[in-house]
Amino acid sequence: MRVLIGTTIFLITLIGFGFYSQARLTTQSNNLVVYVNTIENEAKNENWLRAENELVRFEKKWDRIQNHWDLVIEHHEMDTIDEAVAKLKKYLVVRNLDLTLAEISTIKHFLLHIPTKERFNLQNIL
Repeated sequence: MRVLIGTTIFLITLIGFGFYSQARLTTQSNNLVVYVNTIENEAKNENWLRAENELVRFEKKWDRIQNHWDLVIEHHEMDTIDEAVAKLKKYLVVRNLDLTLAEISTIKHFLLHIPTKERFNLQNIL
């Protein structure tokens, strides 16, 4: 009987952690997308210095969040975001709107894809 109670408590804790992690991933991802949208708007308006400043704020936030995401998601996707941010930084410096918007699109895609990919559902289990 003790084994059954212990197993039940463990499973409830594990499932609870899964839902909590999913909620955090979604919230943090959406918060990061707000920064990226601001960078996009500033670049479209050719406010390059503001876009660069917003990218600095994004990077600080991303560095903090990345430490938490290391525990629950694959590193490949985070590496892809890191690469896109590095490219974006250079594109902002040289004031290339087309390439800037392309990298912003890549960053947004992965930021929104990660919570969906990590969601607890039958498709992700199988």
